[in-house]
Amino acid sequence: MTAPVRGRYAAAWCVALCLWCGLAVDPSSAQAQARPPRDAAAVERNVGTALIAGIVQAVGQDARPVRRALVTLAGSGLPHSLQAVTDDAGRFAFPELSAGRYTLTAEKPAYVKSYYGSRRAGRGPATPVALGDGQPLTGIVIGLLRGAAIEGTVLDDNGVPLSSAQVTVLQSVMANGERRLVNPPGARWVTTDDRGRYRIYGLPPGDYAVRASGGPIPGSGARLTTPAVVSAAVGASQEGRPDAEIKGPAVARGTAYFPGVSDAAAAELVTLGPAEERPSIDITVRLVRVSRINGLAVDGGGQPLWNMLVGLANLSTTSMWSSPGAVRPGRDGRFTLPSMRPGRYLFFGRATASADTPATPASQLPLWTETEVVVNEEESVDVVLQFLPGAGVSGRISADRADAPLDLSKMRLTLRPGPTIAGAAVGLPPISPQADGTFAFAGVAPGKYRLTLAGGDPWVLRSAMAEGRDVLDEPLEVQPGRNVPDLKVTLTDRPAGISGTLVDALGRPAPEYAIVVFSTDRAHWTTAPRRISGVVKVGTDGAFTVRGLPPGEYYLTALTDLDPSQLTDPTVLDQLATTSLRIVLGEGERKVQNLKLPQ
Repeated sequence: MTAPVRGRYAAAWCVALCLWCGLAVDPSSAQAQARPPRDAAAVERNVGTALIAGIVQAVGQDARPVRRALVTLAGSGLPHSLQAVTDDAGRFAFPELSAGRYTLTAEKPAYVKSYYGSRRAGRGPATPVALGDGQPLTGIVIGLLRGAAIEGTVLDDNGVPLSSAQVTVLQSVMANGERRLVNPPGARWVTTDDRGRYRIYGLPPGDYAVRASGGPIPGSGARLTTPAVVSAAVGASQEGRPDAEIKGPAVARGTAYFPGVSDAAAAELVTLGPAEERPSIDITVRLVRVSRINGLAVDGGGQPLWNMLVGLANLSTTSMWSSPGAVRPGRDGRFTLPSMRPGRYLFFGRATASADTPATPASQLPLWTETEVVVNEEESVDVVLQFLPGAGVSGRISADRADAPLDLSKMRLTLRPGPTIAGAAVGLPPISPQADGTFAFAGVAPGKYRLTLAGGDPWVLRSAMAEGRDVLDEPLEVQPGRNVPDLKVTLTDRPAGISGTLVDALGRPAPEYAIVVFSTDRAHWTTAPRRISGVVKVGTDGAFTVRGLPPGEYYLTALTDLDPSQLTDPTVLDQLATTSLRIVLGEGERKVQNLKLPQ
């Protein structure tokens, strides 16, 4: 059957924005008027006779036209995007268009970029507008929200305004069930002026952490002059010791989050409403003493290790300090990292006692380490990275029916770690199951993992049971030194799925759209990626297929391109859920659901 997406997600991108802005679209404008014939020259130049026109209007009680806004038109009927600047009445027009589907965006400094039809300020995707041959569509209204602003002063340790400091904002969002700080749409750094002042504007509503760093001493090569240094220098001069080495402590300008803390977890969030101004968000950035980390890598028996793949994460800023491979010890297992700013750090990685095994991600490095170190402005910090044997995860693969022979020769199983900080893990190489279906991972570090299968087509994972839990719906948690000896993996060649076609209001395929299917059970939104289809592109013929779904109830929605990372944010899924179709899939069921977009 064909289900109109009217009132569903694709339509709601446009309708909801109009409701949110308090605006309306003229229904008659979407109807084709008398269509003048196209001359041969226009056809040859790929110039049409259709028209898209409208106004850009401020969002809120004072819904005035926005003059000199930049409107961008893109779509299937254009070889490249077109742009127009609104006049004093906020009007724009794109004439001579061919039939097709088009998207519109509007932007102006101090405003949040608007994607026509999007329900979230500052974020796409825009909803395509279907345009017939010779059709004039003149009732488009794009709401433009004035952005919020944060301003303040960056100060040094003595309360003196700090010029040339770099300031940015990070938006607090939910991702994979955790609160994280990410760059907001249009994120940018600003530099404080000679009074230490900064201002960041054009921000969409939300919760923000403000971060400042740098200043007149941004690097870490400078040394601080102290009374002791001056006294020693004077004494050396008086005693005729010009070659005496007299150095103050190495210093650098630190990084601070509002109101002046170095740890992102302790940052005070600033909540911004639409067009809200938040002054006096002042930040103190201290001059900090940098330290040297002296490290030693050893195995469980205390013997030095040097053949390793180790990286470093900054837990204070929840970011990577260096990727695996940056820590390179000598043959005695020792290494040095100079100029480390204060903070909490995590060394992570794998190693082997064998000198013949190359330290690459694809190699089998059976020893692991996760070692935290706190740097607190000491001259040096000593740390020992102790590498221990990992646990074993073993089990057997079987089919969900006895009469189905399995070809295991091309299948590859992988345990994918799920670190809190993206990139802060060294994964295990894939393994091949034995002919009898048994498999074994060795050297598994403690943590949470997801099991994936490659090369099994048409077979897919149906379940993976460990201690009564299906670890396809929740991560497999490996404890230190504790093996997982009986992981029962079941495959099926009859996964549930949804297929169909998506067409626009004129019955034409809509390849600019994508399909998203996700579980109606909120408990699966951050733990079971197999119950979220991801962004499935619609083909040029309008066809789509979503495979590999386990039985259950799902939401189905059609939308334009969406950043896949947004599907880990429960607030995004909440919005999608309110305007989606519900579909129930039985074991192995292949359901057909055709969709039609409204005008």
